[in-house]
Amino acid sequence: MRALATMVAVLALAAPAQAQDVFRLPLGHSLDTLVATPDGGVWGSVWTRDSVEIRRVTPDGAVRITPALPPLNDLVLGPDGLPWLLSGGSIERVDAAGTLGTVAENAFAGALAVGPDGTGWMQTQEDQIQRITPDGTITSDDVAVPGCRFFRVKTLARASDGAMWFFASGCGVVRWPVGGAPAVIHQSAVYIEQLVPDGAGGMWFSSPYAPGGGHFDVTGQLTRLRGLERAYDVAVAPDGSAWFTTGRCRLARANADRTVTLMPTAIPARQLEFAPDGGIWLGSGARLQRTTLGASAPGCDSTPPKVTIAPKPQARVSLAALRRHRGFTITVREPFAVQAWLIDGDEGPFARAYHAGKAGTVRLKVSPAKLRQLMRRKHPVVGLQLELRDREGNSVDYEQQVRLTR
Repeated sequence: MRALATMVAVLALAAPAQAQDVFRLPLGHSLDTLVATPDGGVWGSVWTRDSVEIRRVTPDGAVRITPALPPLNDLVLGPDGLPWLLSGGSIERVDAAGTLGTVAENAFAGALAVGPDGTGWMQTQEDQIQRITPDGTITSDDVAVPGCRFFRVKTLARASDGAMWFFASGCGVVRWPVGGAPAVIHQSAVYIEQLVPDGAGGMWFSSPYAPGGGHFDVTGQLTRLRGLERAYDVAVAPDGSAWFTTGRCRLARANADRTVTLMPTAIPARQLEFAPDGGIWLGSGARLQRTTLGASAPGCDSTPPKVTIAPKPQARVSLAALRRHRGFTITVREPFAVQAWLIDGDEGPFARAYHAGKAGTVRLKVSPAKLRQLMRRKHPVVGLQLELRDREGNSVDYEQQVRLTR
């Protein structure tokens, strides 16, 4: 605790009196990913209703937008130091002037990290690892990992000793050392969202599910943190300490005794990046802030919006109730953005609703013709899904299978 207080005091000498917004997004937009750059700035991906923006933020807070991009799976820094956009079918790049170009077509990368050889490492849809150079040249290697039923990479990163780490479904945690062969070092059932290297060849990890976060050493020994229910991101400070975002108004610092120390934040942060000067970038779904550890953090709101759905989407809903409401109604008593769908099995969505604005009610309509079609079935079932956000980026994601009764 004394070391933490000293570090905070030193960083606060050059800090603003309180966190400062770099930008705030309108309802219907969402900050998805932050990637730090060596000069102290960041790149971020922002989802709009119909496309994706890539925002370059310089160390002094100036923002440049590259708009109207297709949906993407991830945003990473490529081996050329520029942001690479993984779309699922190709890899795009935004250059220093803000111009979008294609690195490689027919590149099905779900995750990418720069390897010790200076190329981007990624996985194909088969059990192969591909390496890609900045000019788009791709080479492929078949991968056989002893003990793996199959090898589907979810997360990958390069450790401080140059080894490549993979979190792969069907395997667990895989380490591929420089000059060696890949091997499972931990058959973890923990879902890993992010892997971030420590200074000793191991990895910190975050997870949106319990235990929330922890550490693997170079041998695969797992240290679980206590008091961290879930974490969405993890970053390592210049002093080597690991910090986690919780999606609420606090960051969590990992302590040597496996506990965490909580520090207040001014936004319900999900993204975190450290700058070389010790400053931090914090992102929620709606805001990006430049701040430091220990800066004043007043007025944070991490309460998800309260939603009322009628008829109440329980396991069973009567067709009469659905007819009376002409579908489902979604009511929120604060400004909100929502996307909602009704899904009919293999036929897909048959009703959609979108709203971004003031408080009120949105109707997810079901036509009389669709109701009659459902009533003719012996056991009609529909799926209700919605994604709801408020002005701070707090979210409610809801999914319910509803059996319709007569």
